[in-house]
Amino acid sequence: SRDLERWTPPTIPAYLESLQRESVDNDCECSTRMHGGNSCPGNFCVNEESFDPERYIHTIRFGEVIERALENAGAHPYHQHVYPFQITDNVDNDRSITSQQKAYFKEGDWHDVLMIDDLDDDLIVRYKPDVYDGRIMLHCHRLNHEDRGMMAQEHIIRNGRCDCNAQSVSLPVDPSQEASRTTPSGFGNNNDEDSSSDEDSSDEDSSNEEAANAPIGSGFIGCVSGQTTVDVKGKESAVAMEDVKIGDYVRVGEKLEYSRVYSFGHYNTAETLTYLRIHFEEGGKPLEITGNHMLFASEAAAVPASNIQVGDTLVGDRI
Repeated sequence: SRDLERWTPPTIPAYLESLQRESVDNDCECSTRMHGGNSCPGNFCVNEESFDPERYIHTIRFGEVIERALENAGAHPYHQHVYPFQITDNVDNDRSITSQQKAYFKEGDWHDVLMIDDLDDDLIVRYKPDVYDGRIMLHCHRLNHEDRGMMAQEHIIRNGRCDCNAQSVSLPVDPSQEASRTTPSGFGNNNDEDSSSDEDSSDEDSSNEEAANAPIGSGFIGCVSGQTTVDVKGKESAVAMEDVKIGDYVRVGEKLEYSRVYSFGHYNTAETLTYLRIHFEEGGKPLEITGNHMLFASEAAAVPASNIQVGDTLVGDRI
């Protein structure tokens, strides 16, 4: 046998560009501990807790360089979904692993799943979430450990900040842990131009077709206008979407249940959109929504708003 010839790819994919020399915000440097034992009796845990679908262990700002100190990566194969991660520290100088291991596991290498037998130090890795936001799963890749609780979620948000403290998906949290409560500049607010259209029910078919086929701009998918109102916990009257802030609790569903606002997934003041304006039998402010946004009609699955007809019922309100 002989050693393989060294090979270097002609180009490096953007998602594998080195993060070793990138700066990292202190709030984006968090620890992820995989463990069992007395602090997690009968189960396997991540950061002192077995998996809870209503909990995520870290908040991540979209586009930031994220650094993780992986504890017990010498005993548990760490795996995270969506984004690969790069080894950046604590391999070359660790005295607990062999020279053969150091020859294979190099700082600067990218991995999807990683365990280095007998590694004593926390393994330092980085990744950059700049394609998808939302929740990502992470877990021990020994399935009997994962199935007994050694998995967790991280939450990537478009606005707000990184936060290493675990938070609930829907329950109140310590105000000191909340992300910035400032609304992103220009969110849904364009006082110089009203791009909504009040549709006449007599021309509903043609109006719906126009709304469904309206240009949405360069890949931007619109939902509701900034003038659409929602119920916010602690407010006596309905609040316009353009006035909702990160940290507010917005009513969801028919019951008095509220969910905390962690980010604004998409907003854009550079596009002119056509909205359907849906009026309800019981009165109140109409719903302004794009024709391709999905709504739940009675006795049906979610359908595009452009398919809704006068007389349909949406979540208890008759049109």
